[in-house]
Parts: sequence; structure tokens; C-alpha cells
Amino acid sequence: MNSTSTPLAPILLAVRSLGLAAIFVLAGCANNNGIFADGNAGSPKWFNSAEPDAEESVVISRDPKLLADGSEVEVAIHNAVELSRQKRFMEARHLLAEVRELQKPKSDGHRSVTCAMALLALREGDIGNFRRLARQLDTSLGKPVRVAPSYVEVISLYRAMSKENLPVNTPDRIRRFNQEFFPTQNAST
Repeated sequence: MNSTSTPLAPILLAVRSLGLAAIFVLAGCANNNGIFADGNAGSPKWFNSAEPDAEESVVISRDPKLLADGSEVEVAIHNAVELSRQKRFMEARHLLAEVRELQKPKSDGHRSVTCAMALLALREGDIGNFRRLARQLDTSLGKPVRVAPSYVEVISLYRAMSKENLPVNTPDRIRRFNQEFFPTQNAST
């Protein structure tokens, strides 16, 4: 055997090739006029492998204990639930923000995480963030007249606080809250 045909030669060649490829890609991404500068390189989603395909759908268990040993998203959701139980709402909201970045903007997953983040902001007492997140959720839903039961309380409270028209399926307690704290004046004729 000569010195170039050792058992480690293929591994060393692979490491060198990988290193050169990494340098090429990083150099292409670093400049503003290279083919990789915009991240597209003529092909969609080259560097955005975290974004799920349209056909992909992940069903997550309702039991947080089962999420502890799952994927990164499931573990993040489990950790957010545990943080909220410890009344560490801001940290839980930041974890959910990372999960939300992986969701498509008009998907049910994105809306569900946004709703959860709005509720965490409300529990934290951060009304500004609650309103911002609820407005994003309402806009994502298309500002419907009848809101899905999963989101109706968050959207109703947001619209009451913003003095907008309430959904037709607003719970009675939020209607009473709206009438007591945000009364509307009718023009007398």
C-alpha cells in the first residue's frame, strides 16, 4: 500500500470537498451580486429547508407530556407550556415565536400559534403585544363576521378593545364587557 491509499483517504477527500463547497457557498452568499445573494439561486427554497411543503402536515398531541420527546417543534411547544405553568409568559411567547416562524403565514398552524402568543401576552399583562398579535390573527383570518370557535374569544376581545364590530358569535360575557367598558354612542335622531 502506498501512502495515498490508506483507509482514511476517502474520508479526508470528503472532508476537503465539503470544506471547499462550504467556502464556495459562503463566498456566494456574502457578496451582493453573486448568484446566491438573494438566497434563490434560480431555484425556490434552496436555503429554506425548514419551511414545510404544502402537502406536509404535522399533528401535535394535546398532551404536553407526550411532546417532551418529539421533534424540535414539539419540544419547543412542551417547553412553552411548562414555562407558562411557571408564569414565565414572556419566555413562553418567545419560544412560540420561533415555532411560528416555521409556519406558513396563512396556515392553521401559524394562526394557532399566534392565538396562543396573544393569550400569553394577555396573561403577562402586555396589552400592546396582545393587540398586535390579535390584530395579526384577525387579519390572517380575513376579518370575518363569524369567527371560528378556536379564535372567537381572542378576536372578540381585540375588536372590543379597538371599538370595532364584534363577530356575530361573540360570547355573552365579552358582549357585556364591551358594553360596560367600551360603550358606543348611537346618534340620536
